[in-house]
Amino acid sequence: MTIRNGGGRLFELLPVHELADVSDTFERFFLTPPTVDAVAAANAFGVRALRAEGAEALNRALSTALTGPGATVVEAVVRPGGVEAGPPESGFHHTDEFPPEKAIR
Repeated sequence: MTIRNGGGRLFELLPVHELADVSDTFERFFLTPPTVDAVAAANAFGVRALRAEGAEALNRALSTALTGPGATVVEAVVRPGGVEAGPPESGFHHTDEFPPEKAIR
């Protein structure tokens, strides 16, 4: 599984991110937005790959990946800014623990 959120968003938690005059440098050296399409790359090597946008699509993709033969790459697309950016009903929001109703069984 890979998460496509526009780069290394974890680094937005660093104090340097708050400095107004470093935004271009911050994006280039900390976020480093990816230019590789993970699904296309997996397919190029003969590996099945699925892209999921939203909680329901992610659940379907993970279910497919876990029940299918061989390897499957699942790419979850998340808005830049982190999972907190989505409303609770989107399925992509921050909680202290993963809600049991979202678990794949």
